[in-house]
Amino acid sequence: MKLLLSCMVSLTCTFSGIWALSNFFSIQKSEIWLRFLSVTIISVLQGLMCIFGIPILNTISMLAMIVLSTIICFRIPKISFLIYDFLIALICFIADAMSTLSLSFVTQKTISSAVAEDSLTISSCLRTCLLTFILCHIVFSMIRKKKSSFVWYESISYAILATGEIITANYIIENIANTHSGTFLVFFLTGCIVLDVYIVFVFYRVSAIREMEKKNALLQQQTDMQMAVYRDLEKRYQNSMTIIHDVKRHVNALEGLIQTENLTEAKQYEKSLYQQLDKLHPSFHCSNQLLSVILNHELLKAEQKGIQLNLNILYDKLDFLSDMDLTTIVSNLLDNAIEAVSELDKDRTVLFVIEEQMQCCMIHTENKYEKL
Repeated sequence: MKLLLSCMVSLTCTFSGIWALSNFFSIQKSEIWLRFLSVTIISVLQGLMCIFGIPILNTISMLAMIVLSTIICFRIPKISFLIYDFLIALICFIADAMSTLSLSFVTQKTISSAVAEDSLTISSCLRTCLLTFILCHIVFSMIRKKKSSFVWYESISYAILATGEIITANYIIENIANTHSGTFLVFFLTGCIVLDVYIVFVFYRVSAIREMEKKNALLQQQTDMQMAVYRDLEKRYQNSMTIIHDVKRHVNALEGLIQTENLTEAKQYEKSLYQQLDKLHPSFHCSNQLLSVILNHELLKAEQKGIQLNLNILYDKLDFLSDMDLTTIVSNLLDNAIEAVSELDKDRTVLFVIEEQMQCCMIHTENKYEKL
């Protein structure tokens, strides 16, 4: 029985670790069932090490099991995975210690005498499995905070659930350990594990929905910026069509002034005509057409607010950025800068630079501000 329980704890430790590491590394899809079978065999062999009853051997074999399982199941870029593996091993040791100590505390017996009883040993091993799974979930969810929208109150609620399960299990053990077999405890703690797995699944479904909402919000922001640029293009197009439509009339009027030898008025009319035609030319132009459109849009916006926008575009090979990303980056930087400078009474100047340094594209925005 002890060998079976030891193998169960070993399997729980291994697959809880694999589940936790799947948040950081990519699982190798090729021959995945063969990989999981190999990991299962390694875990069972490690569980059988308890035959020898040598603590240091159990410790070394557990670390070797976790490291081998990680190498077998994941595509690992560097040896940084060892940090996670040692953390998993530490979690397993903590879970085992907490289970054993709580068993001794509840039964008011020494650790050795509590562990020696088969009925208590079964519940202790099952609680070790439960704690290992829960602690892996909580600890690695906190570590992957930047990669997921899993929030702190979900971890607290999960910890409260785990505490309630442990207290309930201890109460049941204390009241039926001397009158019943461990069968009920097996079913009870198995139900707790199933419940925990379900709650983890629900939490991560909520997390996935939250991530999708964030992405949708960013896409909406990008769409709004693109629409602002398109509206500016439409406005410029309508203005150009108006000017082009009036060009023939302007040329006829200019010819009439020349024929009547009214040269002074003709020169003034010619000057005003050139001013109208200059509006058709963009204020800024570079080889990247989208960047030209965005910067002309920002130049017009800055001009309307009486802000001097100084552009120094020394590098415009931005094909590595999608149109959406380029619009979002440049528009965000310049919109924020223009908004900050518009609150100033002086120094209403924004500097925007794109250049190449050490084979990297450097984008620099500089402006003074009153409120951060």
